[in-house]
Amino acid sequence: MAMQYSQQHQCHQQWATRIDTPTAMQETMYADTDRSGGMNRQELDNHVNNLRSQYFMEMMTDPQRAAQTRQKLETMETIGQNFDKLSGAAGGWFDQEISTEDLLKAAHQDGDPFSISDSDLQALPGFPQFPQPMPTPWSPPTGGPQPTPWQPQPWQPAPTPQPWLPPTGGPQPMPWPPLPSPQPAPWQPMPWPQPTPQDSTIQTMEALFTTLEADTDRSGGMSRQELDQQIQKIKSELETPYHYIDSSTYSDRADKQKKLKMLETIKQNFDKLAHAANGSRELLDNEISYQDLWMAARHDGNIYDISQQDLDALPGGWTPIPVPEPTPVPTPEPEVVAVNERARIWGDPHIIGGDGGKYDVQDRGIYNLLDDNGLTVNAEFGPWKNDTTVVTKLGITVGNDQIEIDADGNVKINSQKSTMSDLIQLSEEKGWELEQSDDKIIIKTDEYTLEIELTGRGFMNMNIVTGEEGVKSDGVGPEGILGETFDADSDAQTGLKQDINDYKRDSLF
Repeated sequence: MAMQYSQQHQCHQQWATRIDTPTAMQETMYADTDRSGGMNRQELDNHVNNLRSQYFMEMMTDPQRAAQTRQKLETMETIGQNFDKLSGAAGGWFDQEISTEDLLKAAHQDGDPFSISDSDLQALPGFPQFPQPMPTPWSPPTGGPQPTPWQPQPWQPAPTPQPWLPPTGGPQPMPWPPLPSPQPAPWQPMPWPQPTPQDSTIQTMEALFTTLEADTDRSGGMSRQELDQQIQKIKSELETPYHYIDSSTYSDRADKQKKLKMLETIKQNFDKLAHAANGSRELLDNEISYQDLWMAARHDGNIYDISQQDLDALPGGWTPIPVPEPTPVPTPEPEVVAVNERARIWGDPHIIGGDGGKYDVQDRGIYNLLDDNGLTVNAEFGPWKNDTTVVTKLGITVGNDQIEIDADGNVKINSQKSTMSDLIQLSEEKGWELEQSDDKIIIKTDEYTLEIELTGRGFMNMNIVTGEEGVKSDGVGPEGILGETFDADSDAQTGLKQDINDYKRDSLF
């Protein structure tokens, strides 16, 4: 039920009749609970009742804040007394609602856009403005000469058209060449619209609505954190792919890009805008309020946007307290571990660790010998004479390349049968060193040297030697049957650190 502003609210008649435009716009946007762009009578009634309850509660708890609430209540009740005039002030945008455009139009009647005075209200027409008169029914004129009654004319057949004949004699006209069939233009995807240079201007109304949306804590202003959240929200929406694209999709994307540009401009000038009201109201210095935006927009005479001229006219704003730079944490020097150590696997097979420890591993299968950053060595333990176990194949992964070498010296590179010449060429292309002789293949990387011994008796031996910088120059330590012996201590390891099955692999690569 619409609120009746009658004698039961006599006390309200004694309150202010001048409506503060920024306050009216702010409260109108708060009252617009259905986000229709305007405030209807029911929304006005609900908002006034809320303000009245808030006012009486604050009279008992916070009289200073109650005075501010009373000003808002006076403003909204004055709007209610002039609802019909104000709802039609913008020329019928919302005939049943009061929009921010209605309030701006009403405030401009006397030349002062910051308040709606009695003269503004008197200058507004009533609502509706133009009643439609009832049309007068038509009646035939009386007296004077009477029109001649219509008489049908006898029907006459139309003359038969004569066929056109070309002129005889003289030069004959050249025949018209056939028109070429139009070729359809190749399809080109519609480009995403890009913001134009004028998009850097901040539209005042758009900024007001955005500030209201961003003000999640209802403090009356938009903080830096709330502004950043709005910017991140729009960026996420722009990065989300569209499942269906039509003309409205492009329009929606263009609006979001324009809004993002406006928010980034506000962020670049946050300090100036946060102090635009210059302390004329009780405002938060670390937030941009509605009054800040209004005061910023008035410098060039056009309150509907905040142009570069408006921004240049604002003072530099406050100097924030400098945030001390964090003390840089020194990067620790890489740990020097296992420098110039040698580990060996040989025979059936015997292990000599990098720290000098000795033990045997006689299980059959494929096991990991070394696993480090950019280098992996796996070995196949197969049967030999007298039911012994030896190394029959090696699978070496250097970077992204897989090298397989068997006990007879046969080579495969990335599963392709290859020669030693191919292996030499690969090493030159990838930047690691390779040396080869009849019974030995040596592969050198940044941290390791692999010495592969071809015995010619159906099995292989191998030494793994560490470099001058040890095995943790890249911050990553090695693992595997031989790799785990390159540790920080000098104690001789006399057995595996883990169960043998923890080193087992399904294949060489």
